[in-house]
Amino acid sequence: MRMGLRRFTRLTDGFSKKLENHLHMLSLYFVHYNFVRIHKTLKITPAMAAGVSDTLHDMAWIAGIIDAAAPAPKQRGPCKKKIFQTETLPQRAIANRAFMRKEDALRAALQPPDTG
Repeated sequence: MRMGLRRFTRLTDGFSKKLENHLHMLSLYFVHYNFVRIHKTLKITPAMAAGVSDTLHDMAWIAGIIDAAAPAPKQRGPCKKKIFQTETLPQRAIANRAFMRKEDALRAALQPPDTG
């Protein structure tokens, strides 16, 4: 039990920053503690002792519950085409010339005037 409580302290790697993740991990811990782990004093799981369950479960059973509750994955849409795939070569040349003209105008504006 002592190491199970380490999730509540910030001193370990198991510390959850988000409350939602913390609650999910606690849920997993409690299901494992009550349905999977055989306790030494009881010689059975607490769920079997309480009459909630009559079989000993394993981690695959917990994983199956999680997988059954998870939503089905959606089909991915088409990927976005990159600019250079849709742009033709003459369009790119025109855009480059316009950029160069703007760059030249900016350089001319930033140069100090001739005092000669």
